[in-house]
Amino acid sequence: MKNILINSLILLISICLSFWVAEVVCRKAKLSKTWSSYIDRKSITTNLKKFNNSNIGYTRIPNDTIKTARDVIFITNNLGFRDINRDEKSKNKKIAVTGDSVLEGFGVEVDDRVSNKIETSLLAKNLNYDVLNFSIAGYATIDQVQILERYVLDYSPESIILQICYNDFQRNLIESLPKSESLPKSESLPKSEEVSFKKVLQTNSAFYLFLAEQYSYFKLKNRKNNQIPNLQPVSQDEWKWTKFYLNKMKNLCETHNIEFIVSYVPLANEVIISQDEIGKKINNDLGNYCTKDSIAFLSVINQFRDYYNPESLYLDDCHLSVKGNELLSKIIVEHLTSKK
Repeated sequence: MKNILINSLILLISICLSFWVAEVVCRKAKLSKTWSSYIDRKSITTNLKKFNNSNIGYTRIPNDTIKTARDVIFITNNLGFRDINRDEKSKNKKIAVTGDSVLEGFGVEVDDRVSNKIETSLLAKNLNYDVLNFSIAGYATIDQVQILERYVLDYSPESIILQICYNDFQRNLIESLPKSESLPKSESLPKSEEVSFKKVLQTNSAFYLFLAEQYSYFKLKNRKNNQIPNLQPVSQDEWKWTKFYLNKMKNLCETHNIEFIVSYVPLANEVIISQDEIGKKINNDLGNYCTKDSIAFLSVINQFRDYYNPESLYLDDCHLSVKGNELLSKIIVEHLTSKK
């Protein structure tokens, strides 16, 4: 009996030690994309600044510097955006880009993100443009209407490129509801104890997240799914409010004679999933709406899927790697120069 207890204890210690080693390796080697981004997300929310005590259209603290968990430096300009100070009277033509953390350059150095690469590529083609970046982590279309009115129009850009992602739809709805209302709870929500246990693992274990990522990629590539994991269909109310704000941006651009371009940047799962139409649904629905409403729509999902290694385009579930930023900027530059 004593030997059994000793052997059981040794086995338990060995298992715990193995998990501890695996956890350390995953953290040090950054094997989990999600874990690295989880740490990064906490660091880039430290210098957000509300405008008139509103959650809508916030910026970062102007002229500030923060260092993220990936050792990426965020330096803000005099307006509170991750960009250099821009001269409204510059003789160069201007292009404004606005989006969320994807276009702000989450996880990459400033020179490796989309807007900087667009400016460099256009200059190489002897096209002198200032490409101004008005993107902040967490933005949705409701925020970008405010930013357009408050900042962008002062620079009289030739074009405005709006980046939309999956998260925008829900934020557009939530921030449009009266404060007395709230979203109904999903009937499919797991039991609270299951959610809390999973959340503990998701927020504390890089090893768990690494295994979960590998399993998710396997399912997306090799099994038939009726739905993309962790991606609920966009509701009618979410579409309604997103279209409302898109229409406001369109009207503002038309009034000021600015070209308005919308592009949906897909999540990694939308690119990797083997079922073509499921992954393209949001992109295609948005594209159809834009076409119907005479808004220029730039679809990138096919080029992302055709890339020789689509997984390498992403740092995590939604943010682009250096390669992803490079590919997106290339697609945008091709679109911009095709008309010149």
